[in-house]
Amino acid sequence: MAINKLFIVFIAFLTISCSNSPYVYDEKPTPLKKEQSIYYLDELTVNLTLGDGANVRDGDSSFSNQEEMEKQFKNYINRALKEKNILAPNSSSADATIKIIIDYKRNFNYGGKALNKPLLSHRVNIYKNAKKLAHFADSNYTTKYSYLKDLAVNAEIAAFRWGADDELKDIRLISDSIVNDLYQIGQ
Repeated sequence: MAINKLFIVFIAFLTISCSNSPYVYDEKPTPLKKEQSIYYLDELTVNLTLGDGANVRDGDSSFSNQEEMEKQFKNYINRALKEKNILAPNSSSADATIKIIIDYKRNFNYGGKALNKPLLSHRVNIYKNAKKLAHFADSNYTTKYSYLKDLAVNAEIAAFRWGADDELKDIRLISDSIVNDLYQIGQ
């Protein structure tokens, strides 16, 4: 009798643990195919805010502004989609179109000339003919490289040497992560 109850609790726990997916399917069953559906980046919005340590002067173009950052994200996301062979040449040939919103808080080290890790949130909405198929999001995270690379990045940050050129590395890492999640969505 006790073994039966224990077995039921175990199965319930296993079901709850395995069903925790980061994806929300707005249309069921989803027409999206994991690692196969091709996408067209329809819209990308970056909401850039300046965090602690910002020393912004008029005419200072050391770091990308919001418009430039949107272009950088679009380029890296399209590049990552192409590398995974899931980039559609246009919206009409795509299995779905994607709209991405990225909240990017740029954090500075003391003095405002070197960067700290950004604070990020993003939301990806997937559509077909204006009908929402699925979405996923992540909030309040920062960049995380592979173990040794992350140690090197943290050392650069601590030495006040992580700058505007290095921010492009962060943008690429974030873009790759979003596309990796997109690649896994579907049945």
